[in-house]
Amino acid sequence: MELKSNIEKYKISLLSLFDFKEINFFIPIVIIFSDLKFYGYVCFFIFYLPYILANRKLIFISIKNSSKVERIVLIYFLFLLLEIFYGSYFIKDVRIIIYWLPLLITFIAAYFKNIYDLNTSIYYKSNYLKIIYKSTFYYFLFYFFMSILGYIFGEGFYSIQDNFWVGSSSAFGITSILFYGMFQLWEKNNFKFFSSFSLVLVFYILLALMHDSRLSLFYILIALSFLIIQNIRVKKYLKSISYLLMITSCYILFSYGITFFHNSLTFIKPLSSSTLSITPQSKGLIQNDGRVEEFFKGYKKFSEYPLINKVIGTGWYSSRITIKYDGVDIRNRNFKAEDKSGYSLQGIVAILLDTGIIGILFLLVLYILTCFSIILRNMNFMTKLFLIILILVNFLCLFIGYPLVNIAFVMFFLPGGITYISKINKKGLKFFI
Repeated sequence: MELKSNIEKYKISLLSLFDFKEINFFIPIVIIFSDLKFYGYVCFFIFYLPYILANRKLIFISIKNSSKVERIVLIYFLFLLLEIFYGSYFIKDVRIIIYWLPLLITFIAAYFKNIYDLNTSIYYKSNYLKIIYKSTFYYFLFYFFMSILGYIFGEGFYSIQDNFWVGSSSAFGITSILFYGMFQLWEKNNFKFFSSFSLVLVFYILLALMHDSRLSLFYILIALSFLIIQNIRVKKYLKSISYLLMITSCYILFSYGITFFHNSLTFIKPLSSSTLSITPQSKGLIQNDGRVEEFFKGYKKFSEYPLINKVIGTGWYSSRITIKYDGVDIRNRNFKAEDKSGYSLQGIVAILLDTGIIGILFLLVLYILTCFSIILRNMNFMTKLFLIILILVNFLCLFIGYPLVNIAFVMFFLPGGITYISKINKKGLKFFI
């Protein structure tokens, strides 16, 4: 009888995932479409501009009433604004302003409109975790359907990255937001095995293996460790074993299932050699694919910069050009007028070269403030540690790709952004007001 009751509750919780009434706010829409691109350009943010224009007064009110920490974020945005204009001037490319200025405006609007909604809407504030969790689930559900279309009309699940998605490392970087909301909600119902959260985790494992993402494997290991430790902490040993068996068996089953799927359908739909080489057995969790060499190449280029450019960089999005020139040409801004083709760099290298020491320090301060806000929360130590690990993995994503075009990714490490402080210890309250 009790099992039947649990199954009924499970059905109800599963149906609640598809209740769309909470997608009435700005941040859910930003999350769902944050990684969508069209033939190389992440441009869905353009559709937000009319909404931003219509709500500009509310955004200005939020800025006017901002706290000390929120003003630090505003100063960071203003710093990036100057870097956008400087980068356009430095490499003589006005396209930097045309593309990045509207995106930066969207960053500012999303950050302060979210704060405004939290301060003025009782429903939004009390259901914030649920809204974040559902929005990120819709994001991955959208990614799943786009992947299916990529297989049908392209060269495999992975081919979606070529035209309609930023890419595996960047796309799965939003996992931090999914797990941020999901595991806090799951903890409130004592990590019940029969819940929508279990099914969403299984769905995530399937999607991760479809794209053979090493980053997502890392996230799965973090989730499994947290589930086991949290249940052992309250002496729920059987539940810990159940989650261990569920996650490992799903991973193994889906891994072999996807490989079998590829091998069985090659006679119907021949795939490219590059796609065939991407199987769940083809990559290790740690693999040198040129990013280490790129990091040291970027650092070497930074050492060639004049002192002023070491401090403030060469301007936003300029390193894709400057990386190809020597120190003398960079100092004299001696770039070929027709040289508009960029060299794609991982995020941390681009930030160092584009914004210099100031930009790196600014970024570290924002991450530290967000981690500090989590430390001050009224929750158990393991949950705090789990959330801080998610923040650190978010930072590590800068070493494997260029997620800086993803609004939701940036919002996650900003203090007061997506990591909303619901409850905070009194000692640290003054600092965040």
